[in-house]
This record gives sequence, C-alpha cells and structure tokens, in this order.
Amino acid sequence: MMDTPIRQIQKWASSQIPAQERFGCFAEVMAKSFTPLKVDSCMRNEFDITVTWTDFGTNSAFRLAACEHVSARGKREIAQSEERVFHLFVNLNSRIHFTHLNKLTATPGDALFYDSRIDMRLELPEVSDVVNLKLSEIFVKQWVARPSVLLGRRIDSRFGWGKALCAFAGQLTPQAIQRSPVPRDVISDQLGALLALTAGELDTTTEPPSRPEISLCDKIRDCVAQHCVNPALVAAEIAQALNISPRTLHRALAGRGETFGNLLMSSRVDVALRMLTSPSFKRLTTAEIGRRAGFTDASHFGRVFRKHVGTTPAQVRQVQGTRSDA
Repeated sequence: MMDTPIRQIQKWASSQIPAQERFGCFAEVMAKSFTPLKVDSCMRNEFDITVTWTDFGTNSAFRLAACEHVSARGKREIAQSEERVFHLFVNLNSRIHFTHLNKLTATPGDALFYDSRIDMRLELPEVSDVVNLKLSEIFVKQWVARPSVLLGRRIDSRFGWGKALCAFAGQLTPQAIQRSPVPRDVISDQLGALLALTAGELDTTTEPPSRPEISLCDKIRDCVAQHCVNPALVAAEIAQALNISPRTLHRALAGRGETFGNLLMSSRVDVALRMLTSPSFKRLTTAEIGRRAGFTDASHFGRVFRKHVGTTPAQVRQVQGTRSDA
C-alpha cells in the first residue's frame, strides 16, 4: 500500500516576531493552521511560544513549547471555524486547567479531548510542553461511535486504556511522525483503535459529571439523530417529542454553542457518512445517499457534507474503495 506523502514540518516561533506583534501573529497562525483561538497572557511583554506541526492522513500533529497563557474558544471563534474537528491534547510536563462542559485539572501525562463546536478554555499556569492532535470528524467517527463520551473528562494516564492512549499520543510529535519507520496509515489506525478502546471503557464505567442542561442537550441530540432523515423535520417536532417548548430547546442548544439547524445538518451528514463507508450501500449513488439522509437537493448535500467533513461524498467513497481493495 502506497503511503500518502507528508508535508514538511512547519514551525512558528514568537522569538522571531517583535514583542508588540506576537499576540496578533500567533492568533493568525493558529487560525490558519490550527483553529481560531482567543489568546491572553499576563506575560504579554515576554510572550514566548514555539509551535511545530505536520500532517498525517486527515489529521495534524502540533507541539507547543509555551509560556503561561490562556487559550479559549467561544461563540465568535466557533463561528469563524469552517469545519468541525476534534482535538486530543496531551500535556507532557505541567498542570492544565480545562473547561469544556466541565471544569477540571489535568496532571502531567493526562489527555484531554474536545469538540471544536463547543466552548473551550485552556489555562497553562506555567511553562508547558504539549502535544495537540487535530483530528478530522471523519476520522473520529470512523473509530468512535459516541465521541461525546470523551468530552468533559480527564483521560487518566495511569489506568486502563487511557494509560496506553496517553502514552502513545504523547509520542506523536511532528518530528516523531516524520521519522517514523512505519506507514502513517498504521499510526492513524493505532491512534483510532486506542481512542475507541478508551471511549468504550469510559462508556461502561462512571459517567462524567453533568448539569441538567447538558443532559437535555444529549436528549435533543439523540432525538434529532433518530428523526433527521425526515427532510421536513423542524425544531418544534423535536421539542414536542421531548415534551419541552421550542424556546427551551433552542436555549439548551445555545448554552452549548450550537443551533438546531447546525445539529440537524451534522446528524444528516453522520447518516450519509455511515452509508458512504458501508459496503451495504456501495451500489447507491451519492445523490441517493444524500436523499436517504434527509437532503432534498444533491448540490446542498455536497456543500453541507464538505463543510462538516472537509471533503466531498465522492472522495470519501473513493478512499473507502481504495481501503477495501488494499
């Protein structure tokens, strides 16, 4: 099997930028190569950070050597994002305070997993060395049936499959990927398998702390997922099924940085993605798959799918066909 060529390691260092321009330049680099972020630090005049990154498959690996600072994503940064991605964040040498559905503190070696569509705040109270793996939605959903199981948790580096995941992910620096003697597809598959095993382990043990509005959001998500193939589905129908008002539905979603329209489109894309990657539907055209997923127009299906997944339905099918033949 031929391995996809990897682009060279890229690097950005604040030391190469005048002090008064560092914040703006760092935010710009992160928005283009990583994800839109709001950054702050009490060390503005001494802001020091070095970032290296490279791609592997549909994913990217970042390593940051950073001074004390805070990174956050709110409604503004989420709105600026063109695609949904997930991040697996491993802190190698310091504590991290993290807010993503819940507030928690991760100790050195632990991992954090977050969804780019949900508010996030990451506080590095001291000089830190971290690995951040940017994972495409299509990659995560190929391996993890319920990514939400991993959100709002500290993945403990001392126990169970979390121990193996943290150890492996912490080694996936851009330099290690570049030098790896094994194909990058193997690295991706190993990461996906460990994510799946960790999610399965957490899903059958204790649930993460939850607030009432988070539980309601989960109910809304599940209900939308069950009915999303109905092309005429509207928020009022979901609200009626859950015995809540449409206003309560919209308010609960807004508290998670979501809208009903985006949730509906994402759920339909999930249905289409499962069909596109299943041999059972290989005889169906992509347009027919879009129709069965709830899209009434093939062009609209293509645009929405590309926005959420980062590639076209035809390209997903082509990649799946290549893997099946390998």
